[in-house]
Amino acid sequence: MTERLFLADSSVLRFKARVVSRRPGAVVLDRTAFYATSGGQPHDTGTLGGVRVTGVEAEGENVVHAVDGEVPEGEIEGVVDGGRRRDHLEQHHGQHLLSRAFIESCGAETVSFHLGPESSTIDLDVRDLTAGEADRAEDLANLVVRENRPVEVTWHTLDEAKTLGLRKLPDGIDRVRVVTVRDFDRCACGGTHPSRTGDISQIRILGWEKSKGKVRLTFVCGGRALRDARERARVLEAAGAALGTGALEAAAAAGRAREDLRAANRELGVLRERAAAGESAELLAKAQPAGKARLVRASFPGRDVPALLVLTKSLSEFPDAVFVLTGKGALVAGCGAAVALDPGAAFKEAALAAGVRGGGRGRLYQGAGGVDAAALEAAADAMSRRLAAEVSR
Repeated sequence: MTERLFLADSSVLRFKARVVSRRPGAVVLDRTAFYATSGGQPHDTGTLGGVRVTGVEAEGENVVHAVDGEVPEGEIEGVVDGGRRRDHLEQHHGQHLLSRAFIESCGAETVSFHLGPESSTIDLDVRDLTAGEADRAEDLANLVVRENRPVEVTWHTLDEAKTLGLRKLPDGIDRVRVVTVRDFDRCACGGTHPSRTGDISQIRILGWEKSKGKVRLTFVCGGRALRDARERARVLEAAGAALGTGALEAAAAAGRAREDLRAANRELGVLRERAAAGESAELLAKAQPAGKARLVRASFPGRDVPALLVLTKSLSEFPDAVFVLTGKGALVAGCGAAVALDPGAAFKEAALAAGVRGGGRGRLYQGAGGVDAAALEAAADAMSRRLAAEVSR
């Protein structure tokens, strides 16, 4: 059985211990301050006798330390990575405070918790969440942090624990570890916690979304919250500078810029259609006669599919038009309403030869992805000859 030192004091980062069993790449100690992955909180890292600890897992009453080397015999010193421990402690205890705050402010229970490398999430047992509800919970949790309330760890029998009004009791144990934030929260927990709530510094909600009938909320605490606030401030400053305004006016300026861009794009679309109409007329004036139709075969190496489709829209308005166009890895083909033709079979054959992926139906087909320009042009030439023969019958 491994004595778990962090259960009594989460601030212990150095300790003495002995190896009681070994296996390839792992050891079990008689005592440890290393936290083993559980309850949504990842494991600690650090060293044992100077050997790097890469993972920690619980196996019954033992704690197994994955190590990157041979741990010495005899008494050794264990050193927990303090930065990682503090970060995880901040996120974990912050989750306790935030979960209780949601219960108090809007009756939303937490059903799961995940501590990630950049942010953490809780799943709330509600179908929706308003900004006001989130703000109230965040304000309450941070009030408890600022009040720097004591955090107490106590042990109880299962029968005693049942009388404490805990949100959830663990299964299969006789002694229950209870973490209490004075006059605010009490729950059964085997994770790492500070001695006072002020050690968390701050709690920030980053956002939320609906997920499987519940609300998944993303948050950060402590050092992560400070870094997030700093990064967001820098982004706002940069956005404001780019828009010629202050950071706090950046959102309004961005909204105006978006509307201006939409208006410019609408005007550009009209101009493109006008240009395409003139270009279509020029192409058809030079088109090859094919029965009662006119066949346009043209190449535009700098245009992608969207740019070609602006032109084909105009070409399609000419009832007798048949067209095969190539662009930057792109192939587009179609015909006007008066032409008795379905280019589908010819397009499929040309696309296969040119390595183009795409399709269509009726009178217009399109594809992209061709990497061999010569093969694309050859396939398009062959397709135009086939279409010319079909409409000339």
